[in-house]
Amino acid sequence: MKIRLTILFLAVASIAFAQKKEIKKIEKAIAQNDYKKATEIFKTIDPNSVEEKYKADYLFYKAASLTNPTGNEMPSVSDFNKADIALKESIKMGFKNQNYIQFMTSIINEGRFALAQKLLKEEKTDEALGVVKDLYKANPDNLEMLYNAATLAYQAQKFEIATADYEALLEKGYTGQRTTYYGIDDKGSKVPMSKSAIEIGIQTGQFKSMEMDTSSSRIGEIVTNLTWMYVQNGSIDKGKKLMATMLNKYPSDSSLVDASSNIYLQLGMMDEYKIAMDKLLNGRKDPTVFQNLANAALNAGNYEEAITFYDKSLELQGDNLAALNNAANAFIQVANNLTFDKDKVTGNYREAVEAFNDNRKNTYMKALNYLEKALKLDPTNVNVAQNLLPLYGYFKMEDKQKALEARFQ
Repeated sequence: MKIRLTILFLAVASIAFAQKKEIKKIEKAIAQNDYKKATEIFKTIDPNSVEEKYKADYLFYKAASLTNPTGNEMPSVSDFNKADIALKESIKMGFKNQNYIQFMTSIINEGRFALAQKLLKEEKTDEALGVVKDLYKANPDNLEMLYNAATLAYQAQKFEIATADYEALLEKGYTGQRTTYYGIDDKGSKVPMSKSAIEIGIQTGQFKSMEMDTSSSRIGEIVTNLTWMYVQNGSIDKGKKLMATMLNKYPSDSSLVDASSNIYLQLGMMDEYKIAMDKLLNGRKDPTVFQNLANAALNAGNYEEAITFYDKSLELQGDNLAALNNAANAFIQVANNLTFDKDKVTGNYREAVEAFNDNRKNTYMKALNYLEKALKLDPTNVNVAQNLLPLYGYFKMEDKQKALEARFQ
């Protein structure tokens, strides 16, 4: 905030277009570090009193004043629009300081986007999206603003808009790899700002030096979000095609490599998911990997495979309530699906029946044991109790059944 206001009054001694009394008041406010008051005084200057030769300067500083909030109030959509108009008029009338122009353009754009985020938090979704879309329309070459529009639409669950914008970004070859500039003050603190703003800050003593950092791309994030929307829309094949295309186009993109396991999981490509996770973990063990594999197997009806993966997850994290409960459900499904085929009996028929019944009971008992462990971890969990009660009934454990029923009455 301080650097922006300082820039607003960098040339205060030269803005002789205003009445002398305003100039003196502004200088006094700046000397007292009261930039809010200086801004308010500047806004009182009568534009009709400005000489023609000073109008370009005046309009530039008018743009700057319109983007500076007073108190806790952020400038409105109208303020930013007026600032944009004033800046363009200033340039048209001959304002030539390119550093200041670049900085002011950045301030207006960043301010508009911050306003859009504020509107989104206030659930003014359409207004927020309108602000960002206007920014992109004003400068179609600014793909960063199209990315902002896509992300805002995604956050606001405007998925058709988000899908179209993300697809447009990928078609235009946008990766999102960007350089962030930091102004370093005399205390060594790093402040992220535009390059031109930091250069001005160095001139005015706000910063001592500048550092830069180049980020990884946003391809992984974009493909992840697009894939999720495709899956929700029932277009899994489209998601698979997108992933294959992006891997072929950006085989070394670290963001895509890091996101690949999540993308494969969304697409139900479990073999690819496991390979991607093994590569990502690089020998480290993570119970979440096995739990995700188990959940996918459970959803697909592959109950024995789900049990295998849940057990691997529980070996690494034995107190995982969700894994215990889900593994129990898988055991119950396996037991429910067991069928006795008398045509396959080769030995003693009675022994074959007993073996079948014992197998079913043992499978239900495994479910019971897992559920009791889960209930011990969370004694108030209704879902676990509801799964456990029928098993107590099946095994005629009347005392346990009554006690559990009494606990949840």
